[in-house]
Amino acid sequence: MRGWSCLGAILLTTSAAAQGNVWTVDTAGGGDFSDLNTAVATAGDGDVLLVKYGIGATANWLFQPIDGKSLTFVADEPLVYLRPNITISNLAANQHVTFRGFDLWYGTQLDLENNAGTVWLDGCQVRADLYGGSGSFGAIHAKSSQVVLQDCDVTGSIQYGFYAAPPTSALVLENSTAVVHGGSLRGGDGTDTIYPDLPGATGVVLDDSTLYATGTSIQGGSANFEAGGTGLVASAGSTVYLCSTPVTGGSGVPFGQPTSVDGSSSVITLPGQPHTIASNTVLREGETLDLTVSGSPGDLVWLLFSIAPGFAPSPFGPSVLLVDPTPPAWGSFLGPVPGGGSLGVSYPVPDLGSVPSVDFFVQDAYFDVALGELRFGPAATTILVDGIY
Repeated sequence: MRGWSCLGAILLTTSAAAQGNVWTVDTAGGGDFSDLNTAVATAGDGDVLLVKYGIGATANWLFQPIDGKSLTFVADEPLVYLRPNITISNLAANQHVTFRGFDLWYGTQLDLENNAGTVWLDGCQVRADLYGGSGSFGAIHAKSSQVVLQDCDVTGSIQYGFYAAPPTSALVLENSTAVVHGGSLRGGDGTDTIYPDLPGATGVVLDDSTLYATGTSIQGGSANFEAGGTGLVASAGSTVYLCSTPVTGGSGVPFGQPTSVDGSSSVITLPGQPHTIASNTVLREGETLDLTVSGSPGDLVWLLFSIAPGFAPSPFGPSVLLVDPTPPAWGSFLGPVPGGGSLGVSYPVPDLGSVPSVDFFVQDAYFDVALGELRFGPAATTILVDGIY
């Protein structure tokens, strides 16, 4: 095992940072809360919500707005469903909202407004409202906000029956920036087995915005006898960076276009092979943080750690630093990626002392030897909690 002294040192300094309380949410009873909305309304800035399994007519619905406070939502067991239709707004630069390991579905729309801090979704599946929408919104709609999607599959709403509600996009950005690693972004389908078709929705829409997409896929929604959705639409001075990210239109009549880009915007395709990162979702004291980084053999890899997220474009090229570089942040050089393409490392989690929880952010930084270029790669979140939870 590597890095025990470094991990212990960073955790021992967290008592000086704003680390919140831990609340358990279990719709079957037995937790601090059985209702997610009450938990969100009660939780304070920086608190962590450990959410247990919940599915059904009312289980894990979330309508309570999050206004100007950091919250971390963690799926504390496999197959935890959330049904959010919420607004996250007014996050300060030192605040963040994180969703880790959830299936967000049936009613889902995340409306992000005026956030200087970052909204993270890590290891989530997002499936928008089955009842559709206005056609101008997405499963995730960001206005003047920062978004990180790590290994997330996001799908817009479908055309739905007698409501004749048009399908929606996966991601809509207005005056916003999004960093996407892995997963997929797909517009909603206009197909319907009973009622007439509608056109498929655009996969991603940008208006005066920036998108960094690496190792993901972007696709327009499908239709039977109407037009397929465009994969990506960029306007009003938007910039899109794509690395190993195919963009395709949805099937239909006619087939959707891959992209639609106005004269003030640009789509830039970057060379190179993307990296991936995998980590545990939630850990207690005495358990082990396992990290795996995959990339091209020979690439030189560092891991960057922090107890807070960052969001700074790299001075070395088109990528984004996603961990806060200020102390107690630290880095660890792992070495070159071996011939098998993966590096693994483990860090025992020490006693957290009086600290109930730690939001732990880790990012892969690597030197691409084939390109001779330093890049910030994917980032992951792991929540460390006291063993009593």
